[in-house]
Amino acid sequence: MRIFVISLKQSTTRFDQIKNQLNALGLPFTIVEAIDGNEIDSKKSCIDPFRFRLSQKRDCRAGEVGCAESHRKAWKEVIKHSDQYSLILEDDAFLPPKIDKFLKTFEETNNIFDIVNLSSTGSYKINNERIQKLKNSIDNSRICLKQFSTGWWKVLNYQSFAENIICECNVMPNSMVAYIVTPQACKALLSSTKKISYPIDYAFRHTRGRLCQGFSAPVIISQNSENVSTIGDRSRKIKLTLFERVYAYCVKQRGIRRKIDLLLMYGLKIKKE
Repeated sequence: MRIFVISLKQSTTRFDQIKNQLNALGLPFTIVEAIDGNEIDSKKSCIDPFRFRLSQKRDCRAGEVGCAESHRKAWKEVIKHSDQYSLILEDDAFLPPKIDKFLKTFEETNNIFDIVNLSSTGSYKINNERIQKLKNSIDNSRICLKQFSTGWWKVLNYQSFAENIICECNVMPNSMVAYIVTPQACKALLSSTKKISYPIDYAFRHTRGRLCQGFSAPVIISQNSENVSTIGDRSRKIKLTLFERVYAYCVKQRGIRRKIDLLLMYGLKIKKE
């Protein structure tokens, strides 16, 4: 499995950290030089700043523009090399000792997933006790999977790879620190993110193509908490004007197309209980 590492040219400390981890594991990788959002003309960015403001109730940061363009650049590299599966890492990823065993097993035995998030479980109700019950379950696996779900967030199936479980889901957790993709998935992601109104790590939820998406339970690759985000604080909201609130209601993207694909793929399995 080819590994791509996204890293800003000036972030030498972060790059050295991820490089040393991969070298210690004997895993070769390809560098994708990240794009600095401060050097991009906002009119040429894949993020629409006005619609982003309406959708997120805050202005888009330069770091978010750079992050979006950097991941799109990585997807193009995946398509160019056309390996069956590729792992995309941000340079603040923290790798476990047995990640090489997982990647090999996944590459050899996966027959379901197009995209797998290895760095977040989102709002799914995941804990060690429930994971262990699922591992030990034979006849009651559906009951165990139901315990992971909450509201619209549904776990629909799962597959084991080495010691790890990947849950098939309808709503992908929104992190792009570490994820596995196929060239087909990257083509769909590029098509769906030509002009967006949300942070790039929500792109999985808006991508067309009946792609099977999943996440690792628990997280396999975590984010290094010691590193300072290059994106900055995204929690600060702004108050929209009356015109902006009305316009936002009319144009807000709700991932409708992805939901249509989900209904075609899973039918009533994903209906809200």
